[in-house]
Amino acid sequence: LEKEVGRGGAKAQHDFNERLNYFEQVMGESAERAAESAAALERRLVALEGRRGGGGSPTAASSGTVERRLASLERGEKDAAAEAERRAVEADRRIVALERTVEALRSDRGVRPLPGENVSEARLGTLADRVDYLESTIGDSVARHTSEVEALKAAVDKHRDAHSKHEREMQAMKSVH
Repeated sequence: LEKEVGRGGAKAQHDFNERLNYFEQVMGESAERAAESAAALERRLVALEGRRGGGGSPTAASSGTVERRLASLERGEKDAAAEAERRAVEADRRIVALERTVEALRSDRGVRPLPGENVSEARLGTLADRVDYLESTIGDSVARHTSEVEALKAAVDKHRDAHSKHEREMQAMKSVH
């Protein structure tokens, strides 16, 4: 990178800005997909809870369907958590690379600006601020998604417990009649 900055500093600065903008776009899209996935899981859980309280009596067939659907939800939840973890690790790796690039650009006083562009310490500070903002946003996003996943796990467990209770009650009622 230092050789590249020495030879074509303006190009390296331009490439860095493009890469940073691309990174911001990818992280935004990733957060949107994770939010959509969490919302879909919530809608499924609400639908399952609605069916449980809908007044119909569960049969062995519908019980198997609920169990399959719950298992599918759990698999989806685990997959989403694994994907979120993978993306967080990748984001950490990219952030470290961006920090190194910013430091290299700050230490190199021979950077030539693009025509009409003034590369100053203030501009480089702005890039560092953007990277700092991305780090805090990613950290907040990971924390929020982790808490949502935990809440969904708790809701699935509560639903499973309620289903088991209702199944036992139904069996007891059948044995009385």
